[in-house]
Amino acid sequence: MRVVVVEDNPDVAELARRQLDLAGHAVVVLPGGTAALAYDAWHRADVAVIDLRMPTIDGSHVLAYLAVHEPHVRCVVLSADVIAAHDLHVRCVAKPWTVEELLEATE
Repeated sequence: MRVVVVEDNPDVAELARRQLDLAGHAVVVLPGGTAALAYDAWHRADVAVIDLRMPTIDGSHVLAYLAVHEPHVRCVVLSADVIAAHDLHVRCVAKPWTVEELLEATE
């Protein structure tokens, strides 16, 4: 499976990348919402794991973009703000997460 991780914290992004990579997924990490909106290979992605709270362009804007332009991409929100994520009506994995939670959400 091809997974795009959109996360502005490099340590969190690397942890998610490593866990997904070890599970056999092809992973691309984008360092925030601005990079996500500029990414030109969404057509190859199966799943997007998106941090909700990011500076400049937050995860809700990335979700809205994908819903319109790349509706085939299944979205998972990775956030400490589970209440806000719940309102977006997408799968949410709470920070901190377990490997099992992340893998289950992306399958």
